[in-house]
Amino acid sequence: MAQDAAASEKAASLTSLQQSALELFASQGFEGTPMSQIAKKTGIRKSSIYAHFESKNSLYLSLVPPTLDRERRLIAGLLSPERALVSMRAYLEDIIGRQDEDPPFLRFFLRTVYTPPACLYAPIGEQAGVFYDWLRGHLAQVLASPSRPAPLVHRLADAYVGLMDSIHVMTFFRPALAIVRLDALWPMFADFLAKAG
Repeated sequence: MAQDAAASEKAASLTSLQQSALELFASQGFEGTPMSQIAKKTGIRKSSIYAHFESKNSLYLSLVPPTLDRERRLIAGLLSPERALVSMRAYLEDIIGRQDEDPPFLRFFLRTVYTPPACLYAPIGEQAGVFYDWLRGHLAQVLASPSRPAPLVHRLADAYVGLMDSIHVMTFFRPALAIVRLDALWPMFADFLAKAG
């Protein structure tokens, strides 16, 4: 019973530590976030962080898989073949809406995918590559149609990823203009999709 309580307390401490780190990394970046600040925000000693992680690098990297998994689940839940065009627009609007609703998670996701710490570029790039491969495959399923040959489906998927990248970047750097960008680019994508059959 005491072991269960200790394990539960350690898990809660780890969750709190990771949430504090995610919030700080999201707002200040990797280089701008010292371990001492993470410890202070979590309410623990800096040395206690090292009971969970050997370095700031390993702490940051521990946040990447759950962040990518969360975005993957969100995409899988929103994008559907039955309502491809509507659901694809809804996901892009969701990105913009989350800037206000869930800023730490979204900002961490965007920072990690688009501006990873230089010292972690390779491992994050590998994980982001797996995420984007999954995304292209999922989009191909959403966009598949008997009237569309596979190369066209993959072109449509790549066009959507480009649109999504644009909305991600605008949401990160110029949030007020993200909807303007979406409204400007969406009709072109929708027209491309309509002409593709």
